[in-house]
Amino acid sequence: MNEHERARLAAAHAYLRASRPQQALDAAGTVLAADPDSRAATAVAAQALLALERFPEARDQARRLVGLAPDDEHAWRLLALTSTGLEDHETARDAARRAVALSPGTWRTHHVLAAVMRRASAHNPEAWLAANEAVRLAPQEPTTHFLVGMMALQTRNYDRAEAAFREALRLDPELDDARNNLGVVALRRGRTLDAASTFADAVSADPTSTLAVANLESVVTLAGYALPAVLFLGAFLAAAAGNVDPDGSRVVCVLAVLAAAALVLWWLLRLHRRGARNLFRLLPAVLRRRRRFAVLGVLVGVTALSLLAAAAAPALAAPLVTIAAVTGGVGVVAGRIASLRG
Repeated sequence: MNEHERARLAAAHAYLRASRPQQALDAAGTVLAADPDSRAATAVAAQALLALERFPEARDQARRLVGLAPDDEHAWRLLALTSTGLEDHETARDAARRAVALSPGTWRTHHVLAAVMRRASAHNPEAWLAANEAVRLAPQEPTTHFLVGMMALQTRNYDRAEAAFREALRLDPELDDARNNLGVVALRRGRTLDAASTFADAVSADPTSTLAVANLESVVTLAGYALPAVLFLGAFLAAAAGNVDPDGSRVVCVLAVLAAAALVLWWLLRLHRRGARNLFRLLPAVLRRRRRFAVLGVLVGVTALSLLAAAAAPALAAPLVTIAAVTGGVGVVAGRIASLRG
């Protein structure tokens, strides 16, 4: 390998570290054109193609690397990961086991074995043994704790998932996927407000994360679904009370609006300060991105105003309560549709 090729190989490694896989692939390709048997360039090409999710090509490069260096655990790890991308779980498992056999004291081999086996089943005892061994060998590596958190989340062991994601975040405060998954754990546990705060923090830390944005939208949907439900119930009860006691109907209208307002206030008080600030800052963008949320907000507003107007104008109470019942019902349906679309 001449000086130019060494420089291109160094550049390829630098591009990989900088998360620029296409440039890394181009640089590695230059080296491979001059030296097709370069193990280092082949490894870079396989990693770059894997990052680009070009799994068939990535596996071809990984297999070439295994042929060039059959005793290199890194080659077998790459073959395992690229095979997982193709959902060839048997090949992935066998390659990962070979990597562990070649280097049992390396945390990455156990980590990859756990990762590829998790894709097939997170309940697999061998996957858990490998994940725990990776943590034992590298307790300061956030990715080992993150993988344990993902496996625990898949198996609904929420206590362990939360502990693992928090440890991953402690070791790497910029690991936004761990922060987002803490929100998922909170949501699965029914702690919607904690989830809202956490997702808002995750989106604020990484506005480009489509997963965090989608999770934040799902929590906004849950909130938007609850408000029209409360108001619709109030309108229904007000209509029923109006047939017996008009004054009672007006009281029910006011109570329904107060209940909805109290629900919003309770949400705000439960949100931690930073989460609330991030949520309010991000809410306009969420509404612009998903017009159905804005429509839902209009329906909630019309329903609440109709109920208040019915309480203030007894002569128009019946039609206003009817309007509130209709818009509230439509709001419930709209909220349900929004939750299904995500």
